[in-house]
Amino acid sequence: AQIQRLPTHLRTLFHQTYLALHAPAERKGLRLEFNLADDLPAVVETDPARLKQILNSVIGNAVKFTMTGKIIVDVKKEGAGSFFALHVW
Repeated sequence: AQIQRLPTHLRTLFHQTYLALHAPAERKGLRLEFNLADDLPAVVETDPARLKQILNSVIGNAVKFTMTGKIIVDVKKEGAGSFFALHVW
């Protein structure tokens, strides 16, 4: 399939990811925490479906393989333009 480049609201996408994975984390007794930097671009051009799939996979695996404690997702602006870094602890 072709990769799309569509204007995508980052905070909305991360919020949707949190909503999808919060309950499974809570059922395991885990705390899921998202920290989004204030200087993140509001909108980026990306393939929202693929980015959502990547986020659900990476953070979902963190939920799946973490036995106790919490999972922290840090999202920070990196470099010039619309680049951002995702760190899952």
